[in-house]
Amino acid sequence: MSREFRKWLIAVSTPPVRAIGFVVGGAFSLLYGPFYRRHVADRQEQLEDEVKYQLVSLFRGHNARIIQNTEARNLHGLGASLVTVAVDGLLLRFIRWREVFQVHVASERLPNDWYELSEVLSVIDPIETIRPGAIGDFTDFTRSLGPNMVRLKEAFSPEQYPRLEKQMSEVRAFGRVVTRQWETEINRRLYPDGMNPSSDQRQPFNK
Repeated sequence: MSREFRKWLIAVSTPPVRAIGFVVGGAFSLLYGPFYRRHVADRQEQLEDEVKYQLVSLFRGHNARIIQNTEARNLHGLGASLVTVAVDGLLLRFIRWREVFQVHVASERLPNDWYELSEVLSVIDPIETIRPGAIGDFTDFTRSLGPNMVRLKEAFSPEQYPRLEKQMSEVRAFGRVVTRQWETEINRRLYPDGMNPSSDQRQPFNK
């Protein structure tokens, strides 16, 4: 097949292919879209109901309230759900995606500075009974938050927050170092001769 013929074939076939793709994609969105949006809405409503049920003591005793969050729309394409609760000057954000459950915390004064809750609790817990990643469901959340609620509020207070921010920066920096060391060790074991195919193995230019 000559180059000229291939060019002609591409030029002739591309518009119809694009048109077919547009029609098929539009039909799929039209037929499946409402069901998917209903599914996303159901998952969101289910998570909200769970938050209200599991955190009933916060809603009754601490005047907790669910607040609107525009970020939830960004997760709809992933089928994830997100609920944010305001309580005692704190924001607690619950995220569920497939089998993943996470809780993040921020101050109402700084609603864009989020930290994974178990990491914060591992820092402020004086006897370090909580480890990062230890909160995998609402039972873990309730058990971890209960004895630490007062400390958590103090840590996010205007007076104590700079210290917490510094501690969390150190934790994240340490985590990055550990990750790099782990990656280095994995590469060393996989490629003992130093020929890592992912690295740039340029040869020097010899004149």
